[in-house]
Amino acid sequence: MNRLILLFILLSLLTPLATNAQNTNDLEIFDIHKGKVIHRIPTNEEIQQEVEVYLEEISDVLHKFDPIPKSGHMIKVPLEPGITVNNEWVHTLLNEVIIILTEKEEPYLMLFDDENSVHFFTFNGEVSTLLEILDFHP
Repeated sequence: MNRLILLFILLSLLTPLATNAQNTNDLEIFDIHKGKVIHRIPTNEEIQQEVEVYLEEISDVLHKFDPIPKSGHMIKVPLEPGITVNNEWVHTLLNEVIIILTEKEEPYLMLFDDENSVHFFTFNGEVSTLLEILDFHP
């Protein structure tokens, strides 16, 4: 597993412990090149609905040897309530989704199943609406 994934997961787990004042249900935007969270945004129903569309539009498993790019952004979206994904590749209840954005490729999803196994998926759809909601322009 790539060190950046582990770093991102570790930061995600430790952040609530280190900063009690921050909401643990905040959406986080992680800059892969910088290796740190650059924005925290309170999530809302509009964001959750947008992510639900991505999950419904999963089209395939991502076919890459190393799915974590060297640069770009990862957007961790907590899901409250959780969402069940049931497709030909995975059946699980998700509490969060990570959207990976790169300059050269279409966005894709990183999901952790009930057994904490990581899965990467392509999906049909645009993330432009989500980026507008977040007022984020990578």
